[in-house]
Amino acid sequence: MMNRTFVIIAPKLQEFAAPDWEVWFTVKLITILPSFTAEMLLEVTADVNCTNYHVIVEGMGDVFLEMTSTRRQEITRVLVERLKEFAVQFNSPDCRKDIGSDAEWLDINLGLFSKVANYTDLKELNISGLAALESLSPDQKAELLLDPSTGAIENVTVVKEVLSSILKSRDEEQLEKFFETFVEENITYITNAGVRDAILNLTLAALAPKFPLFQTSDYELWFQINLVVLLASFRPSVLVVIPANLTCDSYDAVLKGLENALAVLPSGIGVELKSSIGELRQSAPEGCTPPRPVGVCEETVVDEVRLCESVNRDGLGSQVPSSDRLCDFGISEYACSSVASSLSSGDLVTLLTCKQPNSTTGAEAWKLFFQKVAGVLEVALSAYSSTNLSDRQPEPHVLDAIGEVKVNNFSATQLTDVSFVAHWFQGRLRPFLPAASKDFLSCLSSKNFSCDTYQVVVQALSRQASLMEVGQQRLVFADFVLLFLSRDDLADPACLAKTTSSADWLEKNFGNFSVYATLEQLQTLNANFSSFESLTLLSPSQVAELTLSSGALNSTNQIDAVFDRLEDGDAFKNVEEFLTTLTAKPEASQ
Repeated sequence: MMNRTFVIIAPKLQEFAAPDWEVWFTVKLITILPSFTAEMLLEVTADVNCTNYHVIVEGMGDVFLEMTSTRRQEITRVLVERLKEFAVQFNSPDCRKDIGSDAEWLDINLGLFSKVANYTDLKELNISGLAALESLSPDQKAELLLDPSTGAIENVTVVKEVLSSILKSRDEEQLEKFFETFVEENITYITNAGVRDAILNLTLAALAPKFPLFQTSDYELWFQINLVVLLASFRPSVLVVIPANLTCDSYDAVLKGLENALAVLPSGIGVELKSSIGELRQSAPEGCTPPRPVGVCEETVVDEVRLCESVNRDGLGSQVPSSDRLCDFGISEYACSSVASSLSSGDLVTLLTCKQPNSTTGAEAWKLFFQKVAGVLEVALSAYSSTNLSDRQPEPHVLDAIGEVKVNNFSATQLTDVSFVAHWFQGRLRPFLPAASKDFLSCLSSKNFSCDTYQVVVQALSRQASLMEVGQQRLVFADFVLLFLSRDDLADPACLAKTTSSADWLEKNFGNFSVYATLEQLQTLNANFSSFESLTLLSPSQVAELTLSSGALNSTNQIDAVFDRLEDGDAFKNVEEFLTTLTAKPEASQ
């Protein structure tokens, strides 16, 4: 209906006076305006002055909530590009008449679509994020904090102002959306302690009245996902906000979140968090036993109808695009089309190599896509892993989806077959391992590998360690290595049987991730662990722990061995880390 109407009125647009724009876009078209397309908007705004443009934005804003998410994004893109192209005109005195602030400028020139725009677009429009704070969406506010050019994430006052504006909102989902941005940016923890404290305190104060109504899934969401970047500031005194009458499952969810956060924090950062965990373990609700660490497999539920309702299927058509056009379409478009089942392994390799138009393609879309190309997936992964990918960053959710479609279906025999596991983890999955997610690693730790095949996986991950950020390496240690070796159902507990020495055990079972284990963890897993025998494999922090626990401070020979290790590599950096850990321990002496 909108299409037919537009064909009729389009030739008359040039004759429209101001009252015509007003009556058409705020009255006559209002019932069909949700179907107004980006192409129509381009044509309509081509020659309008700013007054009539403002009327168009007002009318489109009136039907904002009735548009699909995709339509909102398309309309926003046109409006933003229009404002950029004619920036001088829209910032002229005539167009800024009665506009007193950046917030008012956004409201008049973008309306509700300002919350859909990228934060970078707003910056390019010279909008001050702080000046227009109340007009920003939760994710834009989070991006404002994370924008290095603002320095906001280092400014406690600014952080409090941003978070307070979110907490004042009647939309209770705003706080959750704010934290989603930190999760998407894969931030391990906020380094500025003052900022971290401020956000944690304000957030917990807002959540505390709701805790008694939380289900286990809510505690999992907040303590295992949303609050992770803040938990380095979690102190024993904060435990009072957690209800004493938690169910055992909710208690386990909170404890797991705190322990997972501690596992990926740098040495010395999580002292208060560690104390909190100790107190929480000592105060389990009646009838509850603190859980042993264990990996879990989360399944991504694919709802194809819901996923595909907002995907444009018209552009792709019913035929596989030519090779030079494969990358013109996103994974979601392929996943929601009949074309996917006709893709060849070569086509799939090309698609994996494409820079996706939408870099935030979720695990659900990737999983649906891989389910539809299952027949050629293995061949394609083998070919893809053979290409030169040194300059490519893996798509975050690809490995999650492959894990659910393929790895989770490995048989018991395959999981103990060294050749089979090596073919997958050192071959087909190799390009994606640097982006292994917490969920993928945790699930992997629950697989019934033999110690031999487990060590093959560790070796595969170790070979990719140089491509991982430190936080990612800590994740591999905490959510795969430590969880697997801590399992009490292994035929060979901690995989000790086939190792010839402590150093051999450390190298085979921890690989490049051994530096993230504490001495206490190593000794818990291996009662006969000889630290001095493995000295060359220990990190400076581990060496400091060894120095304190072994009495080496009173042994000239052992101190010589310690400093021989510290002088290997960057001696200054090693000594600095060693002394930092040493002086942080209460048992340190001169």
